[in-house]
Amino acid sequence: MHSELYLNKNFSLSTARLTLVPMTDSHWHEFKALKGDPDLMADIGDILDQQALSQEFHLRSGPWQAEEGQWCSLMIYNKADDDFVGSFGFRIDSKENRRMELGYSFLKQSQGQGYATEAGVALIRFLFEQVKVRKLIAACTTSNIASWKIMEKLSFTREGVLQSDIFINNRWHDSYLYGLVNPRPHESKPGQ
Repeated sequence: MHSELYLNKNFSLSTARLTLVPMTDSHWHEFKALKGDPDLMADIGDILDQQALSQEFHLRSGPWQAEEGQWCSLMIYNKADDDFVGSFGFRIDSKENRRMELGYSFLKQSQGQGYATEAGVALIRFLFEQVKVRKLIAACTTSNIASWKIMEKLSFTREGVLQSDIFINNRWHDSYLYGLVNPRPHESKPGQ
């Protein structure tokens, strides 16, 4: 993989309607709007207290080092009015196998407008064509219908069900695991 392509905080992606930029310290209010919405987080994770939320923000907004497991978050803005609509993130799941995980969340008022699909197509194209990722994975609770429908619109294949996989709001939830293999896999060996 070519991690140098997305280590630069000046990196951005653009679509017909959207601009995706790396999260920085200036994105606190947008991050808090996503992570603090109980309806949005119901199928994603628990609402964090202020200290834990601040810690997670600083981990995601600091320089991304392309280490396995560390998220890089892209904040997404509507070009027409520069309104914040949501976030797409990615992290390296396995450098050796050139596999990355995707995650996303969008404000309630921005859902149902095709933003997640549009941003996802641009990010997937970049990760496959420029970064040379071999496979993308994503997961969501089985009850998060909107999320798994987005994955399927992005051509991900449901590869399995993880039973009793994630603990949210004091109960265990099953998760769907999705995968998308680069249609033009590069001939290099794992780890290159």
